[in-house]
Amino acid sequence: MKKQKIKVYVNFDNYCHTFLVGLTGGIGAGKSTVAQILKGKGAYIIDTDEVSRRVMVEGMGCYQKLIEAFPSCVVDGVLQRSLLKNLVFSDENSRKLLNFITHPYILAAVAEEVKGRDWVVVQVPLLFESGFYGVCDVTLGILANEKIRIERVLRRDGMTEQLAAAIIKTQYTDEFLREKCDFCIENNGDGEQLRDNVNEFYRKIEKRIALGSVPPYKEIRDGLCGKGRTKRGDGDS
Repeated sequence: MKKQKIKVYVNFDNYCHTFLVGLTGGIGAGKSTVAQILKGKGAYIIDTDEVSRRVMVEGMGCYQKLIEAFPSCVVDGVLQRSLLKNLVFSDENSRKLLNFITHPYILAAVAEEVKGRDWVVVQVPLLFESGFYGVCDVTLGILANEKIRIERVLRRDGMTEQLAAAIIKTQYTDEFLREKCDFCIENNGDGEQLRDNVNEFYRKIEKRIALGSVPPYKEIRDGLCGKGRTKRGDGDS
């Protein structure tokens, strides 16, 4: 498959003063739990997995493109999500194609939902691959031991251990997130410990939330997006 760059097309006029937190981490790491704690601090929460389900419904432009791209996952003219899920987590090229098709629709929907909010936490499993990190003021990675993550997923989703392990292999490693994210939280303990760590993270960004986001600039880091903002903190004192 020919390698292609994914660009983010968003209307920055809609939310140039919104403070954006990009929340990422692998399956079972605890992103949703962290998001709910931050919701209690006043954050508006957007889960891009939920957004992807909305843009992939029948009748949407994204849905038709998926029908054309993945005919083996279509039964009686209907896209079978279970077949698509198994395919993309067993074949890297199919996964990249799925992301290439869906990301523009997902990010456009996120941009619309962000409009008019003071501060927003966006859960993005592929925060860096999608380029969305470039429009975030802060990035937060949630880390956890692989064995613990698999146990959580098996209890929560009822999927097979093989599928859970296959999904984890396609996702960011903890080492990658430690290197790329502005902040990281380890989630190998209990809920109380996690809440304490999230509270500590919030204390570190609370004043910056009150100030709002930096103004929009023509370019963002690494040139991954067409328009965007420099990361808050790059050069800040």
